[in-house]
Amino acid sequence: MSGLAEAQAAMRAAIVDGDAAGILPRLFGGRDPSYRLSIHQRHYGASIADLLRRRYPTTDWLVGASFLTRAANDFGRYSPPSRPALGEYGEKFPEFLAGRAGVEAMPWLVDLGALEWRLAEVAAQIELPALALDAFAAFAEHPLDELGLRLQPGVAYFSSAWPVDDLVRYFLDGNAPERLDFPPMAIWLELRGARGAFTMRRLDRGVHAFRLAIAAGTSLAAAIEGAATAGIDPGAAFAGLFADALVTRIETRTSGARE
Repeated sequence: MSGLAEAQAAMRAAIVDGDAAGILPRLFGGRDPSYRLSIHQRHYGASIADLLRRRYPTTDWLVGASFLTRAANDFGRYSPPSRPALGEYGEKFPEFLAGRAGVEAMPWLVDLGALEWRLAEVAAQIELPALALDAFAAFAEHPLDELGLRLQPGVAYFSSAWPVDDLVRYFLDGNAPERLDFPPMAIWLELRGARGAFTMRRLDRGVHAFRLAIAAGTSLAAAIEGAATAGIDPGAAFAGLFADALVTRIETRTSGARE
């Protein structure tokens, strides 16, 4: 290992793991190199905690800032950032948090965290111009199994066995009940966001499955067949995508072109 690589590894051990033995002999100047190093160690932990508290605000509200901060500091040592883009960091934090003592009464914690992660993702997108239903007339000669739809980049589909969207709304509205009665209940959500804002909308299970299939790139033929099997009106489900301004492109599978 080169001298530079050794120094970098020693610095990482000091900042992330708190093991400064390898880097202290390399620090020179000033009265107390170990004190200067401790500033960077504290800054790393505080930055990770601040990032995760902002990424999971409802979770932070529910478990408490001090609890989440301690968990975030431990997570920063257990799973430090691997990329320079910190906006991509922390997706696995809810699973880590749910494994800690003190949250046993919150079996929905992982799902809540997953919802908050997805909401942040959709809110970072930009809405594109949507197509009207009559745009589909230009593709009347194409078989449905050759066609697909491209939806807005800020739309996502989420399901849970718990009504975790209510928790997000309680946090945002500031009107949480004094006692939280939170029995399990299956939900199917359409998440939509752009330019820092987002909305959550509950869907019928069949409509959710249809839209999820479209968003995943399933052909129209397969998605419509699935809708019929689920007992929903395929025509209404198809038209609803356009009515909600979700469709941005119509894709022909034979050529790969996007019209």
